[in-house]
Amino acid sequence: MVVQHNKTSRGHFKLTLPIDVLVFAKPEEPLGKLQDQFVESVTTQVAAMSDCIQRYTKGKTVPQPQAFHFELPEKMPLTTVIFPAGVSDEALELQRKELHAKFGLENKPFFRRQMTFNFPADEVKSTYYKDVHKYIPAPDPNEFKVSLIHGSYTFHHCLQDDENDREWGAPYRCLQVVISWYYLQGYIDTPVPLIPEMQEV
Repeated sequence: MVVQHNKTSRGHFKLTLPIDVLVFAKPEEPLGKLQDQFVESVTTQVAAMSDCIQRYTKGKTVPQPQAFHFELPEKMPLTTVIFPAGVSDEALELQRKELHAKFGLENKPFFRRQMTFNFPADEVKSTYYKDVHKYIPAPDPNEFKVSLIHGSYTFHHCLQDDENDREWGAPYRCLQVVISWYYLQGYIDTPVPLIPEMQEV
């Protein structure tokens, strides 16, 4: 979608908006209802993008609004939020606090960009497996106590990343798993470091 804006005689810009809406419908619903929902979703998103542009425009620098879909606890369907491209997470802190108040959420980073919902078709092929506990059999509950925390992580193990760490790498790999959890939950902005980077610290 291309938008031209001429709010005052001093400012004029042309911007292509990357519309990205979600519409949830049951298979038996009529096509007309789906069309109405789609039009309503696009209209709502264009208004939200307009708000984003007005909020984050500085001088002649006009931000490119982007839609991000988030999975919130006990809320269905997904929640879409508009953030400006190229703006740091620190600069978005006030907007995220407003969203927390609006949705009545606890103080956890639900709206960091790295927490965007990944659709199966969007999954990026990675060197690291994600959330491996979902794909292995659970241990016998009579022999072991199993506790799970909320969130995603990547699994790191010896001999990855061209490291010959068979005899000594396990503690580093465990730390990488923990760091990946903090990163994927949005508590930190720095990706998981490699072993040489960790050794430099």
